[in-house]
Amino acid sequence: MRGMQRLGIFGGTFDPVHNGHLVLAQEALRHARLERMLLVPNAQPSHKRDRADILAASLRLQLLELAFADLPKFSIDRREIERGGLSYSIDTVRELHAEHPSHELVFLIGSDSLAELHRWREVATLLELAVFLVHPRSGHTGPFPVLQQFPQARVEFLSGPIIDISSTLVRERLALGLPLRGYVPESVELALREHLDACG
Repeated sequence: MRGMQRLGIFGGTFDPVHNGHLVLAQEALRHARLERMLLVPNAQPSHKRDRADILAASLRLQLLELAFADLPKFSIDRREIERGGLSYSIDTVRELHAEHPSHELVFLIGSDSLAELHRWREVATLLELAVFLVHPRSGHTGPFPVLQQFPQARVEFLSGPIIDISSTLVRERLALGLPLRGYVPESVELALREHLDACG
């Protein structure tokens, strides 16, 4: 794979997107020397299938576009939203591998996800098709069963500070009417408050 251009994949619910996502995406782009990065919002994440309060896909897409509007190396990939149903990483990675055969795929996940990666659908194939770039999450420093089960896995670790912002915290502050300055881009806050006002 040496010499190949690298295409980043940053999947998630983005419910909603926040400044932690922005900082992490830009740090990953720099650290992994990515040509560009795709942001892939889930339709219905398989590990959150019981949640009925996820923001509508159209709103999550709008907020992502606002957040990354001034960052040309990032683009929104709508395939999981358009596919609908439960979202599985292997389906998206297979499609991207076929569409970009001359690129090395770099899949960005948190260390909390790495701890559960051995349970993901078709993990062996997933590990063959993509490099995993792992960013640290508080309380998740190992062990990582997937690295013991698949010692040939291509895994890189992203150093840097842990950004203590979560989508849950943003939703809670929004519901309480608290300011979101520093948590989300201003354009995202305005859109979220407009949505809240419209919902009544």
